[in-house]
Amino acid sequence: MMSAIAIQRHADWKAWIALDSVTKMVLSYHLGRREGDSADAFVRDLSIRIEGRFQLTTDGLRWYIPTADKHLGGNVDYAQLLKCASSNHFSEFPYRP
Repeated sequence: MMSAIAIQRHADWKAWIALDSVTKMVLSYHLGRREGDSADAFVRDLSIRIEGRFQLTTDGLRWYIPTADKHLGGNVDYAQLLKCASSNHFSEFPYRP
């Protein structure tokens, strides 16, 4: 049984998962906090597992940019997908069944 302190320490951990967009196969994964060290370990592991040029799309975490450059260099087409949610966006186009 885990204590409340142990649960609290691991509560901010995230699962970092790289999926192939066609086959949906898990290419790499990492469990860790949402910070630079985890991004570095995740992208380093991914770089070892993939050969050739590929497209990498991530969320807006700033740590991906230096680690992608460091571990993947010019061997990747890199993009960040930023999702912006706003209550005003939905009010312009009300749902009508």
